[in-house]
Formats: sequence, structure tokens, C-alpha cells
Amino acid sequence: MTRAEGTKRVSAVGFRFAFSGACSLNFLQACINGSTLSVVIVGAGLGGLCCAIACARTDLPVVVLEKNAQLTELGAGISLPPNAIRVLDQFGLMPAMRAAGAVTAERYRVFDYHTGDILATRPGMDKNGRKWMEEAFGHCQQVDYQRVLVTEAQRLGVDIRLEAEVREISCYESDPFVQLANGEKISGDVIVGADGIMSRIRTEILGYVKQPQPTGDLAYRATIPRTQVEKLLGSFPQLAGVLHANEQWTWWGPNSHVMFYPIKNGQIFNMVLLCPDDLPENVRRADADIDQMRGLFKDWDPL
Repeated sequence: MTRAEGTKRVSAVGFRFAFSGACSLNFLQACINGSTLSVVIVGAGLGGLCCAIACARTDLPVVVLEKNAQLTELGAGISLPPNAIRVLDQFGLMPAMRAAGAVTAERYRVFDYHTGDILATRPGMDKNGRKWMEEAFGHCQQVDYQRVLVTEAQRLGVDIRLEAEVREISCYESDPFVQLANGEKISGDVIVGADGIMSRIRTEILGYVKQPQPTGDLAYRATIPRTQVEKLLGSFPQLAGVLHANEQWTWWGPNSHVMFYPIKNGQIFNMVLLCPDDLPENVRRADADIDQMRGLFKDWDPL
């Protein structure tokens, strides 16, 4: 196991993306005249970059402001469910995603948490006769996902600015703008907040700070090299399913579940163990205590 960590799961109440500019005279005039709107997006995560690509594809000038010096999407693996793949297909980016190591899930299996018995298997067919999992579900590394989006955004002419921390937002003037930590002001007809669960844009729109709401869940996350999984084949021959057929496995249990699936062209496996949150209130992420994690799942399927 290369690394394991525990992550508190929270949800942001308010807007995932907070849009401003509706009160801008420039915005209204542009709508009336049919002229081009300028777009400022705060945050260069997956959501902000997808928004930037969508805007740039309609020839809108877009600036993306990211406070970090480097683009480092947190997390190891991420699922690509049908709704995400539809967007990526529309962008024409699925070939690039596969080239970057995205894995197509060929089958989805659900196991009993205690006995390991298979409860359900879903290869499935959609209404058009396509294999549901094979063509409409996948997994990838988050950092690869972000790189593909950055490359496409830049190809479309999006101006991505790093070390551009937004300190002030003015949404209700005739000329909306954001002000950076260095004092620079950047104007836009539309300002989009894609700046995470502690969004400054959301605070400006709501008029008060809305703290994220803990879900009560904690996720242990780990990445495992293929070579280590292969070493377990002698004891657990059923692992051939994830090694050779790109299956996603899920164990459902009381107040917890476990997911295991391949990423990075099947060379790395991502494991997520979801259980009740026991981190201190002010701690969102910590290195995992392996013994504690094993204790929580000691009565589960030994695989």
C-alpha cells in the first residue's frame, strides 16, 4: 500500500458554483445587444475547468483564477459516472482521458460485507443496447483528469492564472470584479465561483458565511500497485476479476462500505473505505492509523 489517509466528508450548503453578474449593467446590456460576455472563474478544480471549457467552446473569453502555485487535484481515484462521461463526450475528451489512463469498468459487483458472497452483478444494457458499465462508467486518477481538462482549456484559449488568490469580490456594481491578494482587479460580466466548500463567492452571494455540513462519514483512501494485488492471487483467485476484467467491487455493510477498482490503465488500484467519522471537528484530513482501520473492518470479508 503506497499511502493511506483518512478524509472527513462534508457537503457545502448553498451553491456548488455561485454565479454573479445578474445585477451588472454590463451583463444586461450585453444580453440585450447580443455582445460577448467576459467570464471570470474562481477556482481551477475539475468543476471550474469544465465550466471554463464549456464557456470557451461558445467563444466566450474566460479567465480562471487559482490561488495555488501548482494544479494539484486532491485525491487518488475518482469515478466517471454516466453524467460525467456525457459531458466529456460532448467536449470530445474521452479519447484523451483513456490515453491518460482512465479505465473502463466492464462489470460492477456488490458483495456481502461479512461472507463475501456476491449480492449483485451489473454489466447491464441501456435502452440503446449498449453495455451500461462498459461504455458509460469508468475510473481515473484525479490528477490525470485535471491535466486533460487544463490542456483542453488552454487549447481553447482560456487564461489560467496560478497564484491568483481572490481576496475581495464585488458582484453588485455596474462593473463586477474580483481583487487579488496582490491588489490587481479583474473585471468580468459574469463571475463564477468554483472555489470549493469554503467558497468566497458563495459567501458574497449569500451575504454570510455558510460553514460546510459534516456528513458524519469518514473515508479511508489508499492506492495499491498492481504488483501487490497480483501477489494475492494465490490466496484469493477471485482477484482475477479486477486484474483482468476491470471490475469495480463494492462491499456493503452496517454504516460502512468499501470500494475497490483499477485506475491508471489498471496499474494502480484505488480503495476507499467509508465509515463513521471520528476525526476532531477541526480536522479534515489525516494520515490513516492502519491498525485502527483494520479494527473497524475486522469482521468483514477477509479479502
